[in-house]
Amino acid sequence: MSALRRVRSFYATQFHLLRRWSGSRAAIARRILEIFAVSAIALGVTVWAIPGIRVREPGSVIVAALVLGALSALARPVLIGLLSGFSVIFVGIATLVLQTAGFALLSRLPGGFQIDGLWSAALASLVYSLIDALLAAGLSIGDDDSFFGTLCRQLAVRHPFAPGSAGQGAVVVQIDGLSAPVLRRELLAGRMPTLARWISGGMTLDEWQPLLPTQTSASQAGLLHRRNDGIPGFRWWEKETQRLLVSNHPADAHEIEKRVSDGTGLLTGGGASVGNLLSGDASRSYLTAATIDDPARELRRSHVLDWWFLSPYSYLRWIVLSVGEIAKEIVQAARARSGPFRGPRAFPYPFARAATNVLLRHLTTALVIEEMYRGAPVIYVDFVDYDEIAHHSGIDRVEAVDALRGVDRIIAVLEKAAADSPRRYRFVVLSDHGQSPGTTFRRRFGKTLEQVVDELSGDATVRGETALAEHLGRLGALDAEASPILATAGRRIFRGPPDSRGGPRYEK
Repeated sequence: MSALRRVRSFYATQFHLLRRWSGSRAAIARRILEIFAVSAIALGVTVWAIPGIRVREPGSVIVAALVLGALSALARPVLIGLLSGFSVIFVGIATLVLQTAGFALLSRLPGGFQIDGLWSAALASLVYSLIDALLAAGLSIGDDDSFFGTLCRQLAVRHPFAPGSAGQGAVVVQIDGLSAPVLRRELLAGRMPTLARWISGGMTLDEWQPLLPTQTSASQAGLLHRRNDGIPGFRWWEKETQRLLVSNHPADAHEIEKRVSDGTGLLTGGGASVGNLLSGDASRSYLTAATIDDPARELRRSHVLDWWFLSPYSYLRWIVLSVGEIAKEIVQAARARSGPFRGPRAFPYPFARAATNVLLRHLTTALVIEEMYRGAPVIYVDFVDYDEIAHHSGIDRVEAVDALRGVDRIIAVLEKAAADSPRRYRFVVLSDHGQSPGTTFRRRFGKTLEQVVDELSGDATVRGETALAEHLGRLGALDAEASPILATAGRRIFRGPPDSRGGPRYEK
């Protein structure tokens, strides 16, 4: 293939993906106008803010905005393909160098800009890039298609395969904690349109009865490793080893997996695990408790992780959405205080809810899409949004129902991304267990379970060690996948005090 044909094919793929994720040619035209409008505003602010730049003719700002906007739109995909294998930082640096050259070129055009030297051009490039990125991100903060469409265009550059060229594959989506009766009710109410469309199109809806204990680690052990004996609960005290095992603590999850794995789990042979407790012996795993501290298994070379933790566009999106989620939780928790179900919803739970409903949901989705573009034969992903919220609010409150809607929208995003991946993926959607509504122990008996155990323990004073287990597990997963710049401080914040034996602490 000639160089010209390769270039034409490259930009044809980019336009195809832009159209798929934008929806129509009219939407693409609107997007292009937004790009140039944002470029003009960013350039105007840059001229105002940098003393070394002067405009000779006001109309030249429009021409310069068109030039800089087109330069960024056309060159950025190429830079991503060449440099993102090293780091997103290199893409940013190269973009700044390119735009600095663009500013220097504009200063030489008649009727253009007057720029006092290369330093002013470089400073102008930095200011322009930051303002342009923030304004562009602000326009699409709540638009999943824009966010994930941008990611797909980047991944198409890094993994240039023809759609469907690698054969069949499977994506297993686990909606944590969702029971069949709740699912049927939400389908009938029209609140999960993607799954409803799949079922009407031929997907089979069936029930299964999990064995005791009905919780995630036992179910995932059976699904991913074909055995789950020796897992009596989500957390348990093991007398033989004098150790408390908690399923979502990395060291404990790793120990559980060692006991149930024979090396031939569901995800062997190139599969990927995203957001699970156990890995299924996956070749690549992310946000997975059992492998997150194992450098031999947790392969961290990921464009998504770099993009997520280093891109200003990504930061602005998830910070704004997280603040909104925290505010929503505070309001909804206040309304629920007089209701029949009152789970623990005080801080730090609002942060855990933001972590699951915003950070983990979108990061997990991005990682699954990346694995699709890599052509992983089997991908198993766990979305914990509904389970996390239903434990605290109740299984049918508005906040839990909203979480299911959000997961359904994300499944639609995965379906759209799969259309351009190297494999033709089939989807399996399942749940690991359900939940039953009921009053809390304290509300029913007037005291906490910890107080009852304390009363029955004689002289010993017992202090519970379970209150923050789920929250720290969610936040710890995010911390462990952060870039090395963020990880060192983050581990100390989110993982709590060390306990060399992993067991509970007693005061006598």
